[in-house]
Amino acid sequence: AIFCFQVFGFASADGTCYLGRKLRLMLLLKDEELERLLSPSELVDAVEAAMIADEAGRHKVPQRAHIGFGDNTILLMPAIGPEGYGTKVVSVMPGNPAKGLPMISGLYILNHPDTGAILALMGTAKLTALRTGAIGGVGVKTLTHPQLDSFVMIGCGVQSRMLALCICAVRPVREMV
Repeated sequence: AIFCFQVFGFASADGTCYLGRKLRLMLLLKDEELERLLSPSELVDAVEAAMIADEAGRHKVPQRAHIGFGDNTILLMPAIGPEGYGTKVVSVMPGNPAKGLPMISGLYILNHPDTGAILALMGTAKLTALRTGAIGGVGVKTLTHPQLDSFVMIGCGVQSRMLALCICAVRPVREMV
């Protein structure tokens, strides 16, 4: 299930959050929920549509901001479109692996286009893997023969898995090496 987070106040029976006035609930999307929201084929189509909209100038995607402090870096990556806007906030902490923590962690904040209200929060590891796999799927869909039935995958991990799923969604793959 998708979990909602109360920002302030108390939830009524209909799920509306109150604090003297009605406030919206915010979605907290966990990694497994993100992957279930769209099939690889739908994901490739959505990313392709976003790429086309960006090329047509319907989105603003400023360069990401790098804020360094010591050996650490915070990355801020905003994107603005008619459907909404959001910001990916990523911390790069090279000393974390020695502490048993991931070097990179992040959060994506999705906002309403008219009110700025936070609509959803999600971790960036799975979101990045989904987007990266879908971009590869768009490339394969655009640049390869429609009957491509085999490919070679170099690499491993979450992003390779999503890339393989997205390639298989756009081509009749029978063999992957």
